[in-house]
Amino acid sequence: MSRHLIIGIISVLLFLFQSSTAYAYLDPGSGSYACQVFLASLLGFFYLLKLYWGKIRAFLSRLDSKDGNSRDV
Repeated sequence: MSRHLIIGIISVLLFLFQSSTAYAYLDPGSGSYACQVFLASLLGFFYLLKLYWGKIRAFLSRLDSKDGNSRDV
């Protein structure tokens, strides 16, 4: 990796994990809402994967069939 890239990544991580005082109130419903959003996103991803699974398999099988002849030993 480039030295500039490593320095950039470290700088971004230090900026993101820097703690500061937050003057905000987080009620218990906020955590529940965050869990709901996470679970809904996860289930949505799996549903999308289910919808396109046939196309994904067909694409991967086409890639495998192109390379399949060269693997015969």
